[in-house]
Amino acid sequence: VYKRQTINNAANYAIMAYQLEDANFTQLNFNAGWDGIHIRWGKNLKISECTFHTGDDAIAGGYWENMEISDNLINSSCNGIRLIMPATQLRIERCHFYGDGKFAHRTSREKQRKNMLSAIILQPGGWGKAEGMLEEVLIRKVTIENVDTPLNMILNEGNDGRGIRVENLHATGINRSACSVESWKGGRYEDVTFKQIFIEYVGKNDPELLDIVPAQPHVDARVLPCWALYAKNVDRLVLDQVEFRYKGLELRPALLMEEVGDLEFHGLEYDGMRQDE
Repeated sequence: VYKRQTINNAANYAIMAYQLEDANFTQLNFNAGWDGIHIRWGKNLKISECTFHTGDDAIAGGYWENMEISDNLINSSCNGIRLIMPATQLRIERCHFYGDGKFAHRTSREKQRKNMLSAIILQPGGWGKAEGMLEEVLIRKVTIENVDTPLNMILNEGNDGRGIRVENLHATGINRSACSVESWKGGRYEDVTFKQIFIEYVGKNDPELLDIVPAQPHVDARVLPCWALYAKNVDRLVLDQVEFRYKGLELRPALLMEEVGDLEFHGLEYDGMRQDE
């Protein structure tokens, strides 16, 4: 158990671990520095009741099995939770994410960049090939404020996804990118469910955004030709009690679906929706 410690201005990752089992990180405080907690190859892990104000990703890594991330306050000038390798039995619950970052991004070419990118980005293979499943993922009771995008899930070569559920997520002040569930290099998602979701975006009154052609992202979220949700290569996608809103003006469509098999709507609302939809 790692408990009740404060790490200020870490010269590299504040906590870096490989092949770690049966560990609990609780009531830790991270201020400035790079990544807060970075774990590669871990089993039976818990990160709870921690406070992150980091200059790079707050929590990162992958090849996690039975990982719980709960009851944390997460503020970053990069990403909140960044998965770069597969994970199974991953739970993210009762966390609050907010930007802008208190401390500037450590590696940005733009001096003093403080905008928070993704609250949660699950991208196995995002930093190089990392084969395996993204499965049994539960994200629930999460609040998000003033970030570029709330959630991106991106499969890469050698990765598939199944059993992914996002519920009771509330996000406001989303100012750059739509949510996405996407795969580009052969893998597919079997089933993804969004339930009891409210997301409010900052509209972009820019007709040039309509001409964007979606392509494989690099390592971070990017602007898309839709403003709310993009899905690609999903066998079954369920949207249950989902509400997408925006402030200001927005010219793009809310949703863009490519190669989606079964698409189920059980109470979907979004700004710009026609009455006959």
